[in-house]
Amino acid sequence: VARSPKDGHTLLLDSMGHVVNPTLMPGLPFDYATAFAPITQLTWQPQMLVVPAASPYRTVADLVTAAKARPGTLSYASSGNGTGAHLAMVEFARMAGIEVVHVPYRGGGPAMTDLIAGNVAMAFASAAAATAHVQGGRLRALGAAGLRRIVALPDMPTIAEQGHPGFDWDEWNGLWTVAGSPPAAIERLHAAAIFAVRQPDVRARMEQIGIVPLGTSPQDFAAFVVAQRERAARLIRDANITLG
Repeated sequence: VARSPKDGHTLLLDSMGHVVNPTLMPGLPFDYATAFAPITQLTWQPQMLVVPAASPYRTVADLVTAAKARPGTLSYASSGNGTGAHLAMVEFARMAGIEVVHVPYRGGGPAMTDLIAGNVAMAFASAAAATAHVQGGRLRALGAAGLRRIVALPDMPTIAEQGHPGFDWDEWNGLWTVAGSPPAAIERLHAAAIFAVRQPDVRARMEQIGIVPLGTSPQDFAAFVVAQRERAARLIRDANITLG
């Protein structure tokens, strides 16, 4: 996409990788900050902290107490180094003052399988991926990772509500085009994207699988991406995260 013509005919749909990759992969032949023109943040993807159904931990406080009693023994799964689930736990562990062991997998599927089997103690997972397992009794959800409760699990408090104010980790999807594309083309793309996410059938389907349709202005999305990139860079540097 970065090398495509600047005509507004090429789109990039991306998520956390857009703000993580600049720090994890500094040798890329383009600069994420300047190669793409933001169009809109399409969605929020709510995340939650989950444990196996047989876990002794029923609240965030239970888990934190156990982790503090046995530093460096409780493990957590992620879909790989530097992924959203990895960084979410790095941030949570920092705020909670706990030391936990990262077990990276090659993708979310294997991570979820081992979590359900009880081979790891916990993980952050998207509502889209985990809600059915929670409702089916295969996982237990301890708290919503964002500042809003999850629609499908309204009785589950957020992690912030459970003694960790300010913790906020939801993931998202956004839409970009090539930087330097005509402003009129970006305006048309933005209007089309907003029209799509506001369609009742589209919204209903997204909400059914745990995704929150959004649709922001290019300016708001640009500011959001800068803040997300700065937060990701801080976490990656502080935790010395690499792809190896």
